[in-house]
Amino acid sequence: MLKADKLNNLTRSELLVLREVLTGKSNIEIGKKLHITPSSVKFHANNLFKKSGVKTRSKLILHFADCIPMLRAMNLDPKKVTE
Repeated sequence: MLKADKLNNLTRSELLVLREVLTGKSNIEIGKKLHITPSSVKFHANNLFKKSGVKTRSKLILHFADCIPMLRAMNLDPKKVTE
């Protein structure tokens, strides 16, 4: 699967959460950075698990590892995350 294809079906909020998951942050840390609750982070992370077909955070990281440069380059404003 191409890198862009992995990201195309993700929402903006999922992309923001994914970018932080890939840095190894916890749900609490991600929530603080994105100004959302840890429950909202978990909701978006669960959507990422479903969409990528993986069941663990470590496999999610492996699945999207090749997308890290693309995610860093995206202009995603964390102040506009939807819960």
